[in-house]
Amino acid sequence: MKIVVPLEQDEDGYPPIAAESLWAVPVREGEGYSVENIPFFAPRLSLEDIVKTATDAEGNLVFDRVVSGSGHSTVRVIVFDDAVIPEFKSRIRSFGCVYEVGHKDTFLAIDVPPQVSDRDVIDYTTQKFHEGVRDLQESSIQHD
Repeated sequence: MKIVVPLEQDEDGYPPIAAESLWAVPVREGEGYSVENIPFFAPRLSLEDIVKTATDAEGNLVFDRVVSGSGHSTVRVIVFDDAVIPEFKSRIRSFGCVYEVGHKDTFLAIDVPPQVSDRDVIDYTTQKFHEGVRDLQESSIQHD
């Protein structure tokens, strides 16, 4: 099933959508839903977070709040140089992370599982940011 997460756009119109739909599965009756894909735009949400929802007038499940964080972190990256995409994806996988690709192959939402060092991933992406190759957003950091 899908959960709709309303988004607030900044003065520049980012994010480029008013809401993001996330796949979710129900957890124990009445306790919420587990997020089952990596959010591209929804802030402070990560894979496997348990969330509560409300139902809108059309019957859609609409995000209300996080009940329990999963310990996963979410980092979003835009790659400016197409030539480095394969190497970048390979390096992210070597950390033990998974990612989803946005509408363009240059936009990645990266899941950093609890057992993987978020600092290693963030340090690597930050290094590439300073080299002018990538833009990065630390969307939901749940690591201690």
